[in-house]
Amino acid sequence: MIRTSVKGVIKFMESDDAQRRRVLAAFKYAEAGRAPRSYYREAIPAIRQCLAGAITRPQMRARADALRHEASTSSGGRHTRLMHNARGILSFDENFGGRGFRAATSHRLSYVQGGVRIAVHPELWVFDGDEEFILKLELAVAPLDGCALQILAQLIYQATVQNALDITPDHIGIMEVAAGKIHRGRRIGPRLESRIAAALENIEALWPSIKRPAMNSRLHAAHSSSATVIDDLT
Repeated sequence: MIRTSVKGVIKFMESDDAQRRRVLAAFKYAEAGRAPRSYYREAIPAIRQCLAGAITRPQMRARADALRHEASTSSGGRHTRLMHNARGILSFDENFGGRGFRAATSHRLSYVQGGVRIAVHPELWVFDGDEEFILKLELAVAPLDGCALQILAQLIYQATVQNALDITPDHIGIMEVAAGKIHRGRRIGPRLESRIAAALENIEALWPSIKRPAMNSRLHAAHSSSATVIDDLT
């Protein structure tokens, strides 16, 4: 079974042939230390725990302060990543902390077509009043373009259908935290469904020809100590 992510599929659909091969290589050769990892792996648990009532908003903000302190003793990519995680927590608190969302039961979702399994995994399952919503949490500063938003919402919806969850498209959303916006899903026409299906067929056809990326000795040493973060594929 070919395993990729929803962001990986979006990147694949928006790339040229050479870039598509690099996207697939990042997933095919995960054991080489190039497996995508969540860039916001400190921020997302803090936000989830706050919505679930496990920590308070002041405690969530304290997590951000702790990350900034840790970043002050770090350098390079680690410093930048920790600062972005702290920023993500504080942006969520500022823009959505008072919204009154309550955590709902979450599910790990995948969508399967042929021999391709796409990890969808929306980060937030919440109640807003009496209504349940599935939200994909976007913590990056740069907004997603309209096409990426449509593909993302469509794949989340198709995954809920495939997993027999009773969720309508307008109860699926993409939460762009920095902008303070939630883009609600809508019923997408057959043209986008066909584009996604064709992309997955293309992934399956290309997969056997994807070769292991060449790595020089310096990069090999770096990858052996820690996996490369590929934020836009997670």
